[in-house]
Amino acid sequence: MYERNKKKERTYSLVDRMRECELNGKTELDISHMSIADLPFEIQILQDLRIIDACKNMLISVPSLSTFKSLVRLDISRNCIVSLDDVKWSHFPLLAHLDVSRNQLSHLPEDISKLVSLNYLICNRNNLVCVYVKYELFIRLNFLILLSL
Repeated sequence: MYERNKKKERTYSLVDRMRECELNGKTELDISHMSIADLPFEIQILQDLRIIDACKNMLISVPSLSTFKSLVRLDISRNCIVSLDDVKWSHFPLLAHLDVSRNQLSHLPEDISKLVSLNYLICNRNNLVCVYVKYELFIRLNFLILLSL
């Protein structure tokens, strides 16, 4: 019987993915599609991360990620996040790509304007009513998806 080639799915646990990242000195952590509601505290030991992909989970809030000074890309899209107010965005001087699309955000906090390296901001498919960001941020952006009409 003919068997189709199927894309091999990851079966790694969250701990396995973190361990692999730490042991191999990787700067990218892919914890997408894990059905997690919180990022584990242990993630903080991976201080050299440049990319965190935590999309398609069940995150309700964004924990303190201030230990990741080298972070350039953060994808927390397709979660259940209702607010970004508690994140200290000024702690990410290198963050260039932020994807917060498909969450339950009603506003973007003004503190996002402190992302001095931000070039890509993707925040469509939320419940945005207010965007409290400074005009200077919009001038800096090379790519913006704010609303899906």
